[in-house]
Amino acid sequence: MWHAQITVSREWKAELYSKPLREIPTRIIGIYAFKAITTWGKVENFKFYLPRILEVLTFPNNSIQIFVLFGKFEMADWKNWPVDEQNALHNFLIAWWHFLHTKSDYFCEECLVGICQITQKLPYLLATWQNYCEKLESVSLLHLINFISFHFEELKNNKSKHELANLSAQDKLFLLDWLLVQKTHLEKALLRVKDEVLKLEIENAIYCLEK
Repeated sequence: MWHAQITVSREWKAELYSKPLREIPTRIIGIYAFKAITTWGKVENFKFYLPRILEVLTFPNNSIQIFVLFGKFEMADWKNWPVDEQNALHNFLIAWWHFLHTKSDYFCEECLVGICQITQKLPYLLATWQNYCEKLESVSLLHLINFISFHFEELKNNKSKHELANLSAQDKLFLLDWLLVQKTHLEKALLRVKDEVLKLEIENAIYCLEK
């Protein structure tokens, strides 16, 4: 696999450097995002290519690894960027959060944790998620159902794994309380949803919350 290669090949460099920023192929920008700062270029280079990285992040089936990208922000010391650059990053992440709940089949805990750690807006993120679910936005509902299935037990038992372990104790508790409240909202959604498959998935999520 490409990410197992430690060095940066001449072919990769040629592909990255020969194109205008908006025209860099998604494959090569994914490779660069994985290797940025650590083995390819410096912080200044990462910030230059960041607009294209973030654009590609919204593409289906892109190769950018979420947890790696948020790790790059830490390496780049984003908290000490100029205020306008910090605001631009914040604004993109909030817009991306809305995009994830309306137009993206992809969602993972890395998205929630990464956006939360940079924006420090967990209550807002969860309120937005709930709002989309109450509107019966199927994408958002499925994200919630899957999140409950995979992560409710670990939060309830205080055995957070992977990226959720990076949340503060206070945020984990807030998230757990929020999930428990979703039982009522899911029950209401169950009465309004017409898709039988989605109904079954909602019932399973409610069962998880009741255990």
